[in-house]
Amino acid sequence: MDADVSILTLKVIGTPAIVSGATLAGRRWGPTVAGWLGGLPLASGPLTLFLAIEQGPRFAAQSADATLAGVLGVATFAVTFCQFAPRGRWPLPVFGGQLSYVGVAAIVLFVPLPAFSAFVLSLLALTVAIRLVGSPGSPESVSGAPYWDIPARALAATVLVVGLSSLAATLGARIVGLIAPFPIYASIMGGFTHGLYGPGASIRLIRGVLMGLYGFVCFYFAVALLATTSVVLAFAVATGTALVVQGGSMWLIRRFGW
Repeated sequence: MDADVSILTLKVIGTPAIVSGATLAGRRWGPTVAGWLGGLPLASGPLTLFLAIEQGPRFAAQSADATLAGVLGVATFAVTFCQFAPRGRWPLPVFGGQLSYVGVAAIVLFVPLPAFSAFVLSLLALTVAIRLVGSPGSPESVSGAPYWDIPARALAATVLVVGLSSLAATLGARIVGLIAPFPIYASIMGGFTHGLYGPGASIRLIRGVLMGLYGFVCFYFAVALLATTSVVLAFAVATGTALVVQGGSMWLIRRFGW
């Protein structure tokens, strides 16, 4: 029972702390960096770790495999969002993008992809999506967000982690794995940014999310391959690889003004 309480405490305290810190950093350095941070597995990563602890390494590996395939849906969300962003108020790109994610997730739920195939296709999908989103133009500063911005993001993250890990045994590994990459942060940050600063800033943010997802894909590929061998090794390799890849994508953002 003490172990269960400790894990729940980590979920309730750790998840909002990570997301809040990432949000503050994004405010400091603009919407592209905010999106890049949103692409990191800040909530889904801890969720997968908790699944490994509570449901076992095999469950975590299967979930990670499905999460990799779910990145195809996130890329579709991003392209749809950016196509709709200049055409209306924030609900149009947010909900249009979410519907596109659900459509892709439904396909990969019934047509499972091996980890290596999902890895390659996800990297390809992200690259194509970045090209389709196009140049976001001049950077805008992000400031003056409403007081409820950070609490809303932190609450959404905590509900995702606590809720999904609680329902994991009922939903099964593949469904949990496909729900984990659901673009809740991209939706929240993109919607807020669109409403507060306009479509141009929201497109920059979503492009940043796409750039940040390369590290996300590498993280889950490592977990899918290694979790059944050693959970500690899997998450050590996953975290190290993701950080290296994220460093490279940030260099590209800073070097070329993406």
